Amino acid sequence: MLDNYPDVLNFKQVQEVLHIGKGLLLELLGEGEIPAFRVGRLWRVYKKDLISYMEQR
Repeated sequence: MLDNYPDVLNFKQVQEVLHIGKGLLLELLGEGEIPAFRVGRLWRVYKKDLISYMEQR
């Protein structure tokens, strides 16, 4: 499904996969709709969590 992506995706990669803009992605991450964590100021999402989110939609 996301074979060409690493196990941990950065913000831009998640945008590419979901085909959504920065504002909507920030909203989804901030509300916890997509499980994520921060490394400093940068958002990171585990691939398995993104796949789970996509399957629920």
